Amino acid sequence: MLLYKFSGGISLLISALLIYLQSRNYTHKKIKQIDAFISLIEYIKNQIECYMIPIDRILMTCSEDLISTCGLDTNAHPSNLIELMHLAVFYIDDQSIDVLYKFANDFGLAYKDEQIRACEQCIKGLSKEKERISDKDSKDKKVHLAICLCISFSLILILM
Repeated sequence: MLLYKFSGGISLLISALLIYLQSRNYTHKKIKQIDAFISLIEYIKNQIECYMIPIDRILMTCSEDLISTCGLDTNAHPSNLIELMHLAVFYIDDQSIDVLYKFANDFGLAYKDEQIRACEQCIKGLSKEKERISDKDSKDKKVHLAICLCISFSLILILM
C-alpha cells in the first residue's frame, strides 16, 4: 500500500513539474516570436533603406528560418505584411499583435522615409512588449514553480 502511495506522489510531482516546464516553454516561444518579428522588420527596414525594394520582393527573399520563427509554415511566402499576419500562428499577446497589425496596415502607403520611420516605431513598440514580457516572466518564474511544488507536496501528504 505504501508503494502505491509513493508512486502516486512521485507521479503527481512529475506532472506538476511538467506543467511548470510547459508554461516556461510557452513564455520562451513568445519571446522568440517577438525577436523574430523584430528581426523581420529590421530586415525590411534595411532592404528599403539600402535598396528600395518593394515589400513583396523583400518577403520573397527573406530566409525560411525567419519566416517559420515568425509563426508561418515554411512553404508559405506571403506577398504582403497583412497576409503574413493572417497566416501566422501567434504565441504573443494582444498588445504585440496590435502593434504588428497597425504596422502592417499602414506600411507601403508612404514614402521611403515614412516607411523607415514606421519600421523604427514598430521595432520600438515590440521591444517594449518584449521587455514587459521578460520582466513579467522573471517575476512569475519563481511563483509558478512554488505553486506547482506546493500543490504536489500537499497532494503527497494527503495520500500518505
